[in-house]
Amino acid sequence: MDNKKIKSLLVANGIKQTDIAKRIGVKRCTVSLVLNNHSESKRVKQAIADALGKNVELLWPH
Repeated sequence: MDNKKIKSLLVANGIKQTDIAKRIGVKRCTVSLVLNNHSESKRVKQAIADALGKNVELLWPH
């Protein structure tokens, strides 16, 4: 799934990057970096997937 779609899903579900960041104890910019493919973090990807109720492999298949 492309990053724009993931971000759209977050917005549609009322989930903010700051919410995800607080939940796992990282800065919001860390979540943003992962969402924009500027950084890799399995932990952040898992938190995003959990927040959306999706499987990590569905959101990031590669």
